[in-house]
Amino acid sequence: IDAGEVMSFDAYSLVGVKNYWYRMPSAWTLEVSADGTSWTLVDAVGGHALTLEQQRAFMNYMSESPFFVNWLDLFTVMLGTGCRIGEICGLRWDDVDFKEKMISINHGLVYYLYGEESKGRKCGFQVSLPKTEAGIRTIPMLPQVEQALRNIKEDNKHKPIPEEIDGMGNFIFIADTGRVFTPRQINDAIDRIVKNYNK
Repeated sequence: IDAGEVMSFDAYSLVGVKNYWYRMPSAWTLEVSADGTSWTLVDAVGGHALTLEQQRAFMNYMSESPFFVNWLDLFTVMLGTGCRIGEICGLRWDDVDFKEKMISINHGLVYYLYGEESKGRKCGFQVSLPKTEAGIRTIPMLPQVEQALRNIKEDNKHKPIPEEIDGMGNFIFIADTGRVFTPRQINDAIDRIVKNYNK
């Protein structure tokens, strides 16, 4: 199955897509078809699934846009795994097994404010372990996800070594500076993609 055929968004609903993504950290699950050839994101709280047409429009728009194509691989992995945004930010190459075609989800990253307000608060990442054993899982690596990860691995060769957070390093989703993408950066990308799509 071609990534454009499986991952998609319709023009009438792109405005609402952003709201669903903001809920991803706690509310989305991935339903993979019995034969493993397709998947759907499902809102575990409200039961709303993004349609294949919605996913297709979103992914196709990025793939054809010189401004947003650099986000395509990240969102391919996000849609193709159903990971929460903190899990995506925290995903490391150590969690990816290309040989067995599996991805281990065993932690996430939380971006938080710290420090005293009077001295100027700062933001930073902290590793967050799942609260329950159900949060630790292994996800099959679909072909589109594997290709996206291989693309990212090649692209990361030209970037600085990723920062370490709580003793963990080797993060997958990093900016040109070697810093891990924040949830805000990902949500801002969604905002920009949605706004441009709807112009």
